[in-house]
Amino acid sequence: IAEYFKLIKPSKMPTKAITPDSSKEDIKWAQEKLNKTLPDWMPKLKVDGDYGPKTRIAVLVYWDSLGWGKHMNDDGKKIGTSTRQALAEGKK
Repeated sequence: IAEYFKLIKPSKMPTKAITPDSSKEDIKWAQEKLNKTLPDWMPKLKVDGDYGPKTRIAVLVYWDSLGWGKHMNDDGKKIGTSTRQALAEGKK
């Protein structure tokens, strides 16, 4: 209902890579999007703006669910352009 009446401010996709040093708003955006797209068995993230180990694991699980985890040599500390776009589109 709140969304219908535009009582919820839409969050904009961050324009830069999201890292542990990013703004709390950018990290919260990623955490909210991850919560909506991660598999049901994955515990929901606390949307607190802290890019800690649970957020990193969630990023790795998300990549794996998209089939991106097999070829990547990454530790989940950066959410780049492709991942931000996939999250914005709600890809699962």
